[in-house]
Amino acid sequence: MDPARPALQPVLVDYLERMASAAGREIVVSTGTRHSMLTTSGRVSDHWSGNAADLGMVANHGTNDGPVGDLLMTVCLTVGGVDPATAATRARGGGLFSIYPSGLRVQCIWKTNAGGNHHNHVHVGVAAR
Repeated sequence: MDPARPALQPVLVDYLERMASAAGREIVVSTGTRHSMLTTSGRVSDHWSGNAADLGMVANHGTNDGPVGDLLMTVCLTVGGVDPATAATRARGGGLFSIYPSGLRVQCIWKTNAGGNHHNHVHVGVAAR
């Protein structure tokens, strides 16, 4: 690990583990802290602090804009408290969603160019608020 960059934060790892349990499958993080410091909007990326992970479709045996990403996006939202039907609808349609469960800020991004290309990975950002 690059000593200048932190490991994935425990709050994110815990969330990813709960997502994997809800999905009933292993989830592979394809990009953690090895990410650009700034987002496309010029803000410091949650990746940079260890509070975000990208779940790449190749690493997770999925395809761009496909059903594996829909599943991962659905569980990103449901673990954060979104009801399953709403979560599935949002996942199929794609977008950038911020939710605020139990003192956290959770960002789930899929099938959108908001904040960069999110057609080949699901972005999961989790931080205390």
